[in-house]
Amino acid sequence: MATQRELIYSVKNILRGGQITDDDSITDRQVAFLIDAARATLLRQQYNKGQNLSDNNIQTVPCMGVEQVDTSLMPGFPSNCIVYKTSNPLPKPIESKGKDLITGISAPIIGGLTYEYIPYARLPYATFTRFKRPMVTIFNRYLYLIDAPYTLNIAVSGVFENPNELSEYNDCEGQPCFDWDTDYPMSSHLVEAAVKMVADMLTFSIRTLADRTNTGAHELESQLNSNIGGKFGSAQSSSK
Repeated sequence: MATQRELIYSVKNILRGGQITDDDSITDRQVAFLIDAARATLLRQQYNKGQNLSDNNIQTVPCMGVEQVDTSLMPGFPSNCIVYKTSNPLPKPIESKGKDLITGISAPIIGGLTYEYIPYARLPYATFTRFKRPMVTIFNRYLYLIDAPYTLNIAVSGVFENPNELSEYNDCEGQPCFDWDTDYPMSSHLVEAAVKMVADMLTFSIRTLADRTNTGAHELESQLNSNIGGKFGSAQSSSK
């Protein structure tokens, strides 16, 4: 798998090969943003066609801290019922077919306790089933643990819309979950298509900007020549 730094280099290499001389004015961060957008588009298209997404597209936050909170949504009016929620919001998952592509929520150990994901709208019905099992739901981008034992951390896996967002989350050893030198979460067969999409977008943008600049310069030159000619002609007429 390629890293994001390698993907950025690939895009800029295409621009230079196409003799787009203004490619250096495009920052690596801009290219990274477009790569993330192209990846999200390709994965959403693949999922919408009913194709399974490879694990290579999945990222994991292995240690999301959990805190105890009251179930009331109104500050100052506690319900005295306790629930556990993540201390930080969840990275935004890709949404397709009305579903967030969250692939797994569990304790931060291999083979640990897993949680059943329940959409928030179904939560009132799920809590009254006779089969009690640990559940989790998402509300305002936070994960809430329902009928679940207390835990310090949980692990969350999914196909997230912006892989770079995981650079703001740490693993259990305190290291960022993503950076530009780790494997980029995208299947190898999608790399070429994503790089081409980004290069095409940037090529179009650069050429459009250049055309507008040239057109503006030509119009300015014509206007100046017209003004100078007009003044010169007026001066000649007055001198006769």
